Amino acid sequence: MYDVYLKATLLQAPEISDLVQAVPSLIDPALQRRIVSRSCVPGALGLELSKEMARRLLERFIAAGSEGYYFPASYHHPPLSSEEALSIATDAIEKEHSMYDPTDTIGPVFFHDDYPCYWEFGAHSERMTKEGRVPNGHFVLVDKLDGHLWQNEELTRLVKGERF
Repeated sequence: MYDVYLKATLLQAPEISDLVQAVPSLIDPALQRRIVSRSCVPGALGLELSKEMARRLLERFIAAGSEGYYFPASYHHPPLSSEEALSIATDAIEKEHSMYDPTDTIGPVFFHDDYPCYWEFGAHSERMTKEGRVPNGHFVLVDKLDGHLWQNEELTRLVKGERF
């Protein structure tokens, strides 16, 4: 089963009446308000759809001007805790720091953001901050199911609908 994540709100809901019979929850007023809200990003819609239905629904949202991706609904209840992910992130950031610039001072590893498939963690770099670099530190993405570190290629495939 799959869910849909939307990164951008819409001014009006897309035409999905032909999908409602297969997915009745699409007419839920609370879901509709999230989709067209001007105050917050809809995020994960909390649906459990076939891969084909998730793909079709996402195509409608994209055609209406949103951005997003579909992902396995198993990420709704990850076996990995955010505390376990923080430990993985800390090890990865410390290793990256020691390989690339061990003379730089970095701050403690912190939780940065929560996405449907991964958590983002970071640590500020004193040198990068002084140089005005963006981002100003080391950041890693830890998968919620198995704890692997997401790479740029995986992110690109996710957004293109090729990851899952």
